[in-house]
Amino acid sequence: MIKVSVKGKMPDIRRKILASISETTREFLPRIKADTPVDTGFLRSQWRRKRNRNGETLLNKTEYASFVEDSQRFIEPHIEPLKRTIVNKVKRKSRSR
Repeated sequence: MIKVSVKGKMPDIRRKILASISETTREFLPRIKADTPVDTGFLRSQWRRKRNRNGETLLNKTEYASFVEDSQRFIEPHIEPLKRTIVNKVKRKSRSR
């Protein structure tokens, strides 16, 4: 699961950051799906974006997702660098708007 959120009371800046988060998570969801190991394809098909008022979460609620993640070492080579990339991209987009 990747969670990106923002808290604060500056509505203009907050709106820009939330728009950047939404755009960036929409852009990265296909990349995460492509990096998910495949046997039957069900795990890959279950990735979702969940929006709330503070940001978005990319998640996979498949029962065995955590086991695949642990056995494939999926989180280490893929998710951590992806988190940094998302945060950096959101920062750049928020500054440029």
